[in-house]
Amino acid sequence: MTYNMKKIYRIILSLPKSIYLNWHYLGWVGIKKLPLLFSYKVNIQNCSGKLIINGPINLGMVRIGFGNVGIFDQKYSRTVWDHHGCIVFQGSAAIGHGSKISIQKKGVLKIGHDFRISAEGTIVCHHNIDIGDQCLFAWDVLVMDTDLHKIMIKGQQINRNEAIILGDHIWIGARSLILKGSKIEKNCVVAANSLVTKAFSGENLLIAGSPAKILKQGIEWQA
Repeated sequence: MTYNMKKIYRIILSLPKSIYLNWHYLGWVGIKKLPLLFSYKVNIQNCSGKLIINGPINLGMVRIGFGNVGIFDQKYSRTVWDHHGCIVFQGSAAIGHGSKISIQKKGVLKIGHDFRISAEGTIVCHHNIDIGDQCLFAWDVLVMDTDLHKIMIKGQQINRNEAIILGDHIWIGARSLILKGSKIEKNCVVAANSLVTKAFSGENLLIAGSPAKILKQGIEWQA
């Protein structure tokens, strides 16, 4: 079976789940236009949250659980959808196979137009994560606005959730961690295996390291 035939076959297998979730989230508009395409391999742990699409709604504009990154075994790599809070799509998005999206009840995840996760990415949103347009996440990227567990001093929590804000046209390299309180302005690159925990001021930056720091200024990048 050729690659194109396999792709068509996977889409056909994914139609029942996709039709149901379009109806669940968007009602008749979802059934009519089918903007959401969920792979049949996506593990739906929860879909009680709210999903919003801002702007024109087109067929298959949001694809979840598809992709062809050769170093990952699609047979055993499953995407997880755990959606309790609110997710807003500002346009097209492709969340690659094996990725995990977890949005808790008070969480708001905003995703800009032309967003891509290649494979095995993870987004954990308990508070607020805002991703700009044309952002690209390489494989194994983790974005998380919470520590998940409380740290206390004399009964007072010292590690509260903090928002993450990513500007337009940002490339996050493989195995990077973007943690709570991170802010990156537009046209920046985060090198592979970096740990970002704070706000960086300035556009067109190359950010790298653990903890991350600015290595170069005035850079540009192309997908």
